[in-house]
Amino acid sequence: MKPTQFFKHLSKAPLLGKSAYVFSLEQTTKELDIRALNQELESLQPKAQAIPTKKPPKSVDLHIEELTPNPQGMSNSAMLKLQLEVFEKNLDQAIASGMDEITFIHGLGNGVLRKEIHRHLSQLGNIKYFQDTQKDQWGYGATLVKIS
Repeated sequence: MKPTQFFKHLSKAPLLGKSAYVFSLEQTTKELDIRALNQELESLQPKAQAIPTKKPPKSVDLHIEELTPNPQGMSNSAMLKLQLEVFEKNLDQAIASGMDEITFIHGLGNGVLRKEIHRHLSQLGNIKYFQDTQKDQWGYGATLVKIS
């Protein structure tokens, strides 16, 4: 097949409804009943069930003492990994449940967790903005996230 012929096959995919390169594998495809094939495919696909999303609290404390009962034996990287996992899980739940804002309490320390949280938030498209929040309550140790 020549490249010019390949690019001429760009069209809407029948089942996906998205733009795709569609090629006929057999000449007998026109003879088949497309509706019957679609019904057969739909019956073979597992039905997606809606999983209820649990709404997280409006403020999530990421201090390691709140997340694990015995943090003494953990390395710094293991602690950071656990804190980021809890952060991502709660952020995903907040987005999925339709919350418009959530606060993550990370504390001051060296700022490693805060920097990682802000880096992650800056890469997401469904975040309106994030900022240090409620300095009277948590100092500079919390981040408010506004979800769009």
